[in-house]
Parts: sequence; structure tokens; C-alpha cells
Amino acid sequence: MDFDQQRARRGNTERASEGLGLPEDNLQIIDAIPTLAWCARPGGSNEFLNRRWHDYTGLSVHEGLGWGWKAAIHPEDLARLMAKWETLLNSGEPGESEARLRRSDGIYRWFLFRVEPLRDEAREVVKWYGTAIDIEDRKQTESLRAAEKRTLEMIADGASLKDVLNHLCSCIDVQVSPSVTTVLLMDPDGKRLWQSAGSLVPREWVSVISPVPVAVEAGLCGTAAFLKARVIVTDVATDQNWPDEYRDLAIRNGIRAAWSEPILTKDNQVLGTFALYCSESRVPTDADLALIEGAGHIALIAIERQRSQEALRKALDEIRESEAELRRITDAIPQAINVLGVDGRTLYANKVTLEYAGLGLEDVTSRDFRERLFHPEDVERVRNERQKGLAAAIPFELEQRVRRHDGQ
Repeated sequence: MDFDQQRARRGNTERASEGLGLPEDNLQIIDAIPTLAWCARPGGSNEFLNRRWHDYTGLSVHEGLGWGWKAAIHPEDLARLMAKWETLLNSGEPGESEARLRRSDGIYRWFLFRVEPLRDEAREVVKWYGTAIDIEDRKQTESLRAAEKRTLEMIADGASLKDVLNHLCSCIDVQVSPSVTTVLLMDPDGKRLWQSAGSLVPREWVSVISPVPVAVEAGLCGTAAFLKARVIVTDVATDQNWPDEYRDLAIRNGIRAAWSEPILTKDNQVLGTFALYCSESRVPTDADLALIEGAGHIALIAIERQRSQEALRKALDEIRESEAELRRITDAIPQAINVLGVDGRTLYANKVTLEYAGLGLEDVTSRDFRERLFHPEDVERVRNERQKGLAAAIPFELEQRVRRHDGQ
């Protein structure tokens, strides 16, 4: 800061101290506290913002006074914040609210705004004092937990993997707007990536780059998948890792920077990538990288769960097909065949058995069918012999009288 700027800042502080009725030393203390702080009139208009507030937002003292501070609030949060502020002004009670505040570089971060009234001897509000605490990390953690919870719920409800991953991208898009996110999944051949989620990604871009080859010089996601490591492109226009044939296309579609996180299993197998496209060239913050890393972890859960369910369904289908084939074989054998469980209950009987007894499969699998099917004098004896044979877990044979469908 040069001499003229220092003098201007000192003059602003002196004018602010006169309006607040506070010694300049006190204002210097408020300027030095490690948080954003301000003072407002009883009607809510601002009359003082500390140095950290001005440094963070980039607004001058003049720009922030009165109601000018609203310019730094995210447009989507302003109406809700003002409604809360109006409620507190009417009630005269302390309160708090959350909103995104624009940093001097144009990045919005979540803050918790807290305000307390100062009253005179008549209990009338004479001023409002407030602070703003950065809660971006907490909000990000909450968002990721909510996204993971909803992802698991969607999987449990039988949602498709595409729907699950699109929902995940939508959750992250809210946090990084105007940037957008996308998920690319690995082809079974392990050589290509296909765009599978991210409804806000420009269609022209998707139509040209999908599929993406997995190679060391294949651009953002292809390189991330090949190296099994995060890839960051801070400026599409100049980055050497960005393929020349896609450079103009990316810029035309509003992609000026991007970073990609490979989705890796515990045994280091690549399932896909989670990528973020930014509308301006910039270096990602630690929070940006933590966000895509967390989102990639949630995508991993979704992909592995879906693949596990597919494998289970396939195995069950194979078992059912195997059982159906076994039944076709046993039905073709001209011999009565029963399948017993370890507890002695009949699990299955072939066609010869059912036709002989004149019963359906549901009859022979009921608990009392032996009393209906076997001769009364044989039931107890055969039961005891059968249980001994099952307990010994060795082959055994029995003799008994079975009633035919005609009663013989």
C-alpha cells in the first residue's frame, strides 16, 4: 500500500470513528481481530466495516457503507438473508444466518453471519454489531455427507447408476457454480472413458470427446485415468497437456480450466474419473480439490455397489437357470426323485413323483404331506430312520408304502 492509499485509509478510519463515536484505537482493535466485523444503525444500514471485511470483499469503505455491502452477497442468498435481517430488526433480538460472500477474486464462500443489538438505558436498540465466520469447509463436509446419504438411498431404492451419478453431480454443481462437474466411466475394454453423468456439461463438448482414450497425452480425464493420479489444467488456452484439437472447442463451450480425479478401487483399478470444468482460468484451491476427491469417493461407492448388485443378480440368474436345467433333467428321468433339506423337509420333487402322487409341488413341500402321502403304519418308523441317516450324513435307504393318486 503506497502513501496515498495509507492516507486515504487513515482518513476513512477517522471518519468512521467520528460516526461511531469510538476512539480510533478501538477501531484499530476491531480492524485487527481475525474475523469480519461490522456495525449497523438501528434501521439496519451499515456504518462501519472492519479492515478484514474490506480486504476480503475488495469493496472500498464507501462502497460497503449503507446498503452497499449487499453487492458482495451471492444473488441466490440475498433475499433470504435480507428477510432474516428484517425479522431481527423488527424483533430487536440477536440472531444468525448463513450466506455466501464474494471474495475479492470473485470466489464465493459460505459464512455464518451473527448479529447482536446494543441497547441504551431505555432498552432501545442504538446499534447492531455483527461478525461473519467462514464456514465453507463445514458446508462442504455437510454437502458431501448429504450427497453420500442420498446416493446410498437411491442405490437401495434400485435407481440406475446414471441417475445416481447425475444426482451426485447436481449436488456438487450447487457448491461450485458456475463451474460444472461430470463423471466418466471406464469401458469394459479398459481403453476408453465414456461420459456418464453431468447434466450441465455442454452437449457439444460431450458429443465430441466421448469416448476419451486412456493415454498419457489424452487430455484431462484420459491422462488422469492412465496415470491413476489427479490432473489439473489451470488454463486450457495455454496448457500443453490439453490436446490442440480440443482447445478451441473447450473455450467455445466455456471451459477455461479443469481438474480430474481418478476413481480408484482399493486394488488401484480405475473405474472412471470425476472432473470439474471451470468457466475461467484459475488454480484450484485446497477446498476445490478436497471437493472433487470427496465426490470421487462417493462415485466409487455408487459404482461398486451397482456392480456388486449386477454381479449378484447375474449369479442369481445363473443359479435359477441352473436350477431350471436341473429340474428339466430330473423331470426327464423315469424315476421318482425327491430333494431334502438338512432338516428332512422336502424341497423339491420331480415330475414322476408328483404325477404318481397326484400332488403339486406346493403340496409335497408342506410340513404335513408325509402324513397324507405315506401309509399311517410307516410314518413314525420312516421318520426315525430318515433322521438317523441325515444326522450321520451318509447315504441311506428306506422302505415305505406310498399312496398312489388313485388311493392305492
